[in-house]
Amino acid sequence: LFLGKLQRFSPREDAPCRRVVLNLNFRSRTGVLDAVNRVFSHVMDRRVTEIDYDADARLYPGVPSEGDPATELHVLNAQGRRPQDMVLAEAELIARDILATVGEPVPDAQGRPGAPLHYRDIAILLPVGKNVADKVELVLGRMGIPVYCEGGGDPMTSDEVDQVLQHLTLLDNLANDVALLSELRSPLFELSERELAAIRLLRPQREASFLSALQAAAHEADAPLDARCRAVLDALEAERFYARSMPLAEYLWSFLKRSGLYAHYGAQPGGKLRQANLRMLCHRADAYEQSHTDGLHGFVEAVRADGGGGGEQSPAVMNPWEDVVRVMTIHKSKGLEFPTVYVMGLGGPLLRRTQTRTLSLHGEIGFGLGYVNERARTRRTTLLQGAIALKERSAERAERARVLYVAMTRPKVRLVLVGSMKNPDAARTGRSGGVYGVREAHSMLDWLLQSAQPCDSVTVEREGQLSTFDMRETGINPEFPTISTSFPQKSAPWRIVFHMEPVITRHLARQSAPLPFPLPEVQGQSGGESLPAPQISGMDWPVAARAEDEKRTAPRPLKLGVTALCRALDGAQTLSEAAEEEEEQLKRLPYEGPRPRLLASLPAMPAFLEPPREEEGLLRGVQTHRLLGLMDLECARAAKGNEKAISFHIKSELARLVEKRVMTPAEAELADVRMAARFLTGPLGQRMLAASMVRREWSFNLHVEDPFPTLLQGVIDLCFLEDGAWVLVDFKTDRVAAADELWQRYGRQISYYRQALLAGTPWPVKEWALYSLRLGEAFVKYDEGLLKYDKIISNSRERKA
Repeated sequence: LFLGKLQRFSPREDAPCRRVVLNLNFRSRTGVLDAVNRVFSHVMDRRVTEIDYDADARLYPGVPSEGDPATELHVLNAQGRRPQDMVLAEAELIARDILATVGEPVPDAQGRPGAPLHYRDIAILLPVGKNVADKVELVLGRMGIPVYCEGGGDPMTSDEVDQVLQHLTLLDNLANDVALLSELRSPLFELSERELAAIRLLRPQREASFLSALQAAAHEADAPLDARCRAVLDALEAERFYARSMPLAEYLWSFLKRSGLYAHYGAQPGGKLRQANLRMLCHRADAYEQSHTDGLHGFVEAVRADGGGGGEQSPAVMNPWEDVVRVMTIHKSKGLEFPTVYVMGLGGPLLRRTQTRTLSLHGEIGFGLGYVNERARTRRTTLLQGAIALKERSAERAERARVLYVAMTRPKVRLVLVGSMKNPDAARTGRSGGVYGVREAHSMLDWLLQSAQPCDSVTVEREGQLSTFDMRETGINPEFPTISTSFPQKSAPWRIVFHMEPVITRHLARQSAPLPFPLPEVQGQSGGESLPAPQISGMDWPVAARAEDEKRTAPRPLKLGVTALCRALDGAQTLSEAAEEEEEQLKRLPYEGPRPRLLASLPAMPAFLEPPREEEGLLRGVQTHRLLGLMDLECARAAKGNEKAISFHIKSELARLVEKRVMTPAEAELADVRMAARFLTGPLGQRMLAASMVRREWSFNLHVEDPFPTLLQGVIDLCFLEDGAWVLVDFKTDRVAAADELWQRYGRQISYYRQALLAGTPWPVKEWALYSLRLGEAFVKYDEGLLKYDKIISNSRERKA
C-alpha cells in the first residue's frame, strides 16, 4: 500500500495526490545520519529491496552538529565457535565499552563536553531476542552493569505462563496426560524421568492413562514412590477445591504465592519480567471473569487462541527513569531514542531457509504448482515456483533492510555496530558490491562491510586500508579522501575494528588488566612509523588503554567473594575470572530444599557416554565437605568418639539427605564416610561435638578497606565456641603432602574469615585451622594472649610446625 502510493503521488504543489517528504531529522546527530545515508544508499535498491534510497529518502540533520563521535563497526571472528559463544563474546565486548564510557561527558552539538553519560542513556538492540537477550543480561549483570531486559516475545506464550496454563488445564481435567506430566516434572513436584517411568510401568497398557498409573502407585502399598504419589494427588485435589471456591484471578495469585512458583521464576534470569508476565496473567483472568462465565477451560482456551492479545501487550516492570541499560529487540525500539545505541547480532543469517512446497502462493503472481513425475518418482520446482520464491526472498530482504534502518536511526549521538563472521579473509580481501552484492549478502554485517569497503557502487575507503591479520585492526584516518556515493556529499569516517581472536571473553579480560609498566612504541611495517599501544595489544578499544589512563580503569566491584579477592591478590587471575570461578564453588553450599529441575541443568550427554572422570578424588572431597556441613550432629555426640557408631550414623545421614533430595544418589556415593568419620573422631571433631555453640557454613559480609574499599562476602566452613573464644576451621580438599602446605595457599583467605568473626561477634578467636580432608591433618595457628605458635594436629600425633 505504501509503495504504491509512493509511486503514484506527486511532489508538485498543485497535484491532487501530493507527496510531502519529511526528511529533516531532529533526533540524531550528523554523524549518525551520515552513517544511515551511506549504508542505505547502497542497500536500498528497487531491484533487490523494493525501494530506492534517493534524495527524497535521504535523511538531513534538522540541527547541524560538529565533533560527533565516529560510527563504530566491530567484527568478531566466529571461526569454529558456536553461535551462543559469540553472543557472549559480543555482549562482553559491549559491556567493557559501557564501563569505559559511562560517566564520560557526552559532546553537545557544538562538540563541547556536555552532561555525563548514564546507564539509562544506553540501549542494546537485538535482531532476535529469544535465547539471546537473557545471555546479554547475564553477561552485563556479572560485570556489575545494571540492566533491564525487555522481552521480545508474547508474554502469554512465555515458559512461566505456559506452566501456569498447564496447571489450570490439569485442574479442569485430571485425565489430561500432557498437563499431568508437565505438572509432575515442574518445580512443584520435580519427579524425574526415571520416577515417571516407574509409575507408568504399574499401568503399561496402551489404553491406560497416566492418571490411573499415578493412582495405582499411590494406593498400592508395595509400589515405588507411594508416599510421594499420594502427596501429589492430595495436593491436586486441594488445588481443585480452591479453584472451585475462589474467583479465578484470586485463586491464580494465591496459587503462585503458596506454591513458590512466583519466587522461583523471580530468581531466574529476567526474573522481573517473568514475574510481571505472571501478574499480567492474573489481570487477564480478572478481565476474563468480568465478561465470561465458562470457567477454567474457557479462560485457558481464550489465552491460547489469541496468543495473549497478539503480543502487543507488555508488562510495565520498570520506571523509565531508572538508571539501567535497556536490552530490547529492534522491533520493540521503534519510536524510541537513546544517546548511545549498540546493535549486536548483525552476523546472523539474513534470510530464512526456503522449504520445498507443493503449492506456492503470491498475491501478485498467483499460485504455482510443483512438477511431479510419478513414473520416475521425482519432484521438481517449476519456473513459476522459482519466480514466487524470488519475490518472497526479495520481500524478506526488504524487511531486513527496514529492520536495520530502524536500528541505525535510534541513536542520538553515538552508534556502535557489532557482529560476528566466520570468514575474516572475506572482509580483508573485499566483497562483491553493487546490486549483486546486496542480493547475495548473507547477513546485515555483509551489507555494512560492503558500505565500508572499496566496491563499484559505494566506497568509503581506499583499497588496502583494512587491517592485516598481523595488526588485527583497522582505523580509518579522517584525512583519507573518501569516494563519493550516489550523492555528492562525502561520507564521514567510520571506526572499524576486527577482533580476530576466536574467543574474546578471557583474552579481553587479560588485555584490559592494568599493566605495571607503560607499553613501548613499536615500529610499524611501513618503516619509521610507530604504532600506538592499543594497536600492539590487538584491540583498538578504550579498555586497552586503561594502564595509561587511570580515568578509564574499570570500577572496583562493590561486592566481592573472599576466594576471588585472594586469587586476584596472588596474581593468579583477574578479578572477573576469579569471580566467575567462585560461582562454581558456591554450588557446594548446603541447600535445605529440593533443587529445581531445570532444562539448563540437565547433563550434556548420557552418563554412559561420558569419559572417565579424572577429578573424582576432588569431587569426593567436595561432597565430604558438603556432608560435614549438612549432617545432624546429635547422634555423633551420643557416639562419644566410637568410630563404628559414628560411621553408621554418617551412612544414615547420607540416606536421609538423599531421601530429602538435598543430595543426589551420585553425590552421596562420592561422599567419603571414612574421611568424615576421621574428622569427627579426631581431636578437632571431638572438641566441636563438645562445644556449646557450633556454626557451620556461616555466611558473612565484611567491609574492608585494603586493598580497596569493598564489601567482602564469604562462608565460614566451621567455627565453635570453646572457653569463651572461637575455634575456626576451614576444610580443604587439595592434594598436598603435608597440612602446612595449605597455609601457603590459603593463609590469606582464613585471615579474612578470622577478621569477620572478630568484627561480627563479641568473642576473640584463639585458634584458626586449615584441615586437610585427604590427610586427616590440621595446620593450626594459636593466639593465646601474647603466646603465638603453630601446630599440626592429626588423629595420631600432634607436633609444633
